[in-house]
Amino acid sequence: MEIKEALEKAIAYEQEVRDAYKEAMKLAENPEIKALLSQLAVEEHGHVLYLEEAQKLWQETGEEKFPEPESALDREAIETSLIAIRGSLLAADKNIDLMSALFRALNVEEETYLFYKKLAEELSPEHKKAFDRFVRIENKHLVTVRSIIDAFSK
Repeated sequence: MEIKEALEKAIAYEQEVRDAYKEAMKLAENPEIKALLSQLAVEEHGHVLYLEEAQKLWQETGEEKFPEPESALDREAIETSLIAIRGSLLAADKNIDLMSALFRALNVEEETYLFYKKLAEELSPEHKKAFDRFVRIENKHLVTVRSIIDAFSK
């Protein structure tokens, strides 16, 4: 896959997963869940901006070396949020629409993760580093969403 197509597809994946978190956030009544989903949506929006900037740089200069993307999510803060969610989850929070939205977000995250994993394997070494970083970031997101879903099943 060429870098032009890779960037276009990556932007589309990130927009879709961001929107999935926003949808789930609207359905969440529990403030801890809402806050964590908001953090994930903001993180994904940051990925969109990063990729759009990389795309712009590539279009204007032909430069194909991109810095590694950053993750604003703090693992310890996520763990603290997940503990709070497990402790505060009420029956009213366990609505079917929110669960559906969380599973949609999980599915989109999985697709995005697999897309980045494939890119990291296929692209040249100068691009591999940035997309390897996205693989690690998206994997954290998968773990987080699975943990929220697990909290609902208890």
